[in-house]
Amino acid sequence: MHSSECAREQFDNAALVEQSGAGHGFGHFKHVTAEALAAALMRVTSDEAIKARAAELGAALRADDGVTRAVTALEQFARDELATGRWEAAYKKVLHARRQRSGGCCAFLCRMYGRKDPFATVLARRTEAARARPSELL
Repeated sequence: MHSSECAREQFDNAALVEQSGAGHGFGHFKHVTAEALAAALMRVTSDEAIKARAAELGAALRADDGVTRAVTALEQFARDELATGRWEAAYKKVLHARRQRSGGCCAFLCRMYGRKDPFATVLARRTEAARARPSELL
């Protein structure tokens, strides 16, 4: 497996791929050259230890009942976080913290088009729906 991060959680994913022994993680995508990518692909497709570890992890993932675990996690989130309002409160704190920073390109576009909080309408609709019918979110 090859992993190259561009943004957000991908940096962690690349590090996990490397740490697992099942592949090669690169630095930021804009620094990956064709030569480095070719060398990494040759390595991960020819290194027996990497191939064995990737096969081992693949078997473990296939044996896991991921669908049941995902449904359970979503039900718990809807019940414990959405329906109680805890998620909404935490998300509002995140939005407040984001407003304290410069905001990046999305904030610039929102300010340019006259919207103060691009997420407020969506957040309000989803929160009300979750409170009214938490089981329908699943």
